[in-house]
Amino acid sequence: MHKLYSNKMMILAFILPALILFVLFVPIPVAFLLGTSFLKWDLLSEIRFNGLGNYIYLFTKDTYFWGAVKNNLFWMVGNIAFSIIPAFVLAIILNSKIKGRNFFRTVVFLPVALSSTAVAMIWYFVYHHKIGILNQIIRFLGFANFEYAWLMDERIALLCVLIAVGWQWTGYYMVIFLSGLTVIPGEVIESAEIDGANRWQLLKSITIPYLKPMFKITAILAIVSSFKGFDNVYVLTGGGPNRATYLMALHMYDMTFNRAMYGYGSSIAVIITILCVLTTLGISKLFARDSMEV
Repeated sequence: MHKLYSNKMMILAFILPALILFVLFVPIPVAFLLGTSFLKWDLLSEIRFNGLGNYIYLFTKDTYFWGAVKNNLFWMVGNIAFSIIPAFVLAIILNSKIKGRNFFRTVVFLPVALSSTAVAMIWYFVYHHKIGILNQIIRFLGFANFEYAWLMDERIALLCVLIAVGWQWTGYYMVIFLSGLTVIPGEVIESAEIDGANRWQLLKSITIPYLKPMFKITAILAIVSSFKGFDNVYVLTGGGPNRATYLMALHMYDMTFNRAMYGYGSSIAVIITILCVLTTLGISKLFARDSMEV
């Protein structure tokens, strides 16, 4: 086995398939995307080099883009509020010795196994103004003629979609936190309890510090996914009403496939990619600095 590991050609043979796939599906598409973002191209007419024209228009004249950025920021905060925080609370509860905790863990995680389209369709029939479960529950509680189009109210439409997304991904983040809770040394908790620490003190001084790597992972996943948010919004609202749920990924899709502005759509995709990379680096640096201070 040692000879196998010291054979550079053998190591290259094992690495090569994965390396080829990586190059084909990551650097080459990214380079093509970046190159396309400098073009004016609709797939039919002649390709024209547009320089920084797409980016200049995007940042100076495209009001829909800035509206999408504002919605994405709200989406990012909502992702944390409706996914990470409930996941952390549920992980703490379901890590304790309660009856049926494995059953409840499975129930909470179950939506993760569904596709985003399926989840969106489920919640579409929850919010439906006539046959929706939510309106029917309110009618059952005594409001006989209650009928409200939740997804058609631009004040709360994005919030409604965020609840659906949180319902789907809370179980995923919960599993990450549960994996972190299992590595907390039992003797540390026992020593703190002997010293008279209550539950809040245990949570603040032991549990949360040990779970910082999990908070880092979940923050990166939630925030990066907020910049890429598309499928749930597309199925539930299509970006409406009045672009109240219009996100950057929807704007990119609209420009690229509905209006055949492939160069302009690529420039939006480049900005989304840059935001994802900068967010990942920023969160990593923030947690690294926090660890050094500790």
